[in-house]
Amino acid sequence: MKCGFRRTYSILSIISLCAMTVLSTGLNASGQESPSSWDNLPAVKLKGGLKAFWNVRDSSKGANAAIASDHGFASVTLVNTFADYPGGQKENIRNTLSRQPNYNPWERPEFFEKIVRRNVSKPSSSEIWVNDIEFPIERDVGKAWRTAKELRTSQFKSEGEFEKSYVREWSKWFALPMMWTREAHPGLEIGIYGRQVFDRDYWGLYSPDKKRVSDKHNLELSIWRYIDPYVDFYVSGIYLFYQDPGSVYYMAANVEENVRLGRLFGSKPVYAYGWLRFHNSNPLKGNDELDPYLVEALAIVPYFSGAKGVVLWGNEPQIREAGTQPYRTLGLFISQLNRVAEISSIIEGGQFVTQDTAPDLWRAKKPLVRAVFTKSSGCVFMAIDPWQAEDETSSVKADCMNNELEIPLRGRHATILRFDNGKSIEY
Repeated sequence: MKCGFRRTYSILSIISLCAMTVLSTGLNASGQESPSSWDNLPAVKLKGGLKAFWNVRDSSKGANAAIASDHGFASVTLVNTFADYPGGQKENIRNTLSRQPNYNPWERPEFFEKIVRRNVSKPSSSEIWVNDIEFPIERDVGKAWRTAKELRTSQFKSEGEFEKSYVREWSKWFALPMMWTREAHPGLEIGIYGRQVFDRDYWGLYSPDKKRVSDKHNLELSIWRYIDPYVDFYVSGIYLFYQDPGSVYYMAANVEENVRLGRLFGSKPVYAYGWLRFHNSNPLKGNDELDPYLVEALAIVPYFSGAKGVVLWGNEPQIREAGTQPYRTLGLFISQLNRVAEISSIIEGGQFVTQDTAPDLWRAKKPLVRAVFTKSSGCVFMAIDPWQAEDETSSVKADCMNNELEIPLRGRHATILRFDNGKSIEY
């Protein structure tokens, strides 16, 4: 199907810009931050198989998670699967991985099964269960072979033989916890945060060298083949590291790679994990709240990249009182989810169409445009130009089943537009 895009420019009025800024940042008319309360926040209204999850930890002993549920967020049980809290971390499995990155998957500790089974046996009434299993492994099998062969010369006659066992043994660190979780919680939707069909990438995806990307991620795909039978969904980690327009394309690219590679195994949903703060690895912006246009993008872009859900994660121990929430932009985030909600039952069953990859648009600094074609409701487009100034407006031309239309782009804000029976409707 034809789906082309071209753009033109004009300027927004200063009055409209100021009004939009006050609305999107959560500031009141006097420039003061709005109270961090749930009281005036709307409920999430996603339908048609699309979901939004609440996975924000605080010190309210579950009170605010219950309020989030009342506001339409689905619940998550996130477990630090290798931790040993009762034992004071003496048998923390991750601590046994002394080499960073590790090249020896054959040395699972003798207490591996005991610790994992204890952690995954906790009761849960959540909609999904996520095992948090994160640790680095040596991606370069040749390097691992050169490093480990003195330990394994009696077992492996060649690097190829070593690689087969290397992949299979690493997979057990993830597949076994999932098998035991399934035993403990039959019928519950379960997945992993950590090892995935496509691990999170930023600069690798930005690079025009596609072979470099595939070489970097080939090992994780090989490992994932043994894990996939034991999970019900994929997780795309899209925490934001940079206060940069490229972050919008990074979100789209990572979700789309997980969707694309996940289709090699079936049709399991992809859930995108995000935070309303910049990742704390950023020394300048870490833990600062996201810019409003990035909040909008986090709430909208994943669904138009093929995700079936967005999981809002957070670690906010400073929040102790029930009824208090930590983000001045949460209202904006929910309002953008509800823009998606207006067309969620349409796009959930539609055909996603991408003419240009997110990395190609990223490098060219072109607007990100995504389309969903449906049999009975026309075409739904999402378009955003994070490169243009907030006081600027432009447009991008697109084709819907041989009908050309123009999609307006206002500042850095995302446009959602449906074209059906010769009419364009914005949401």
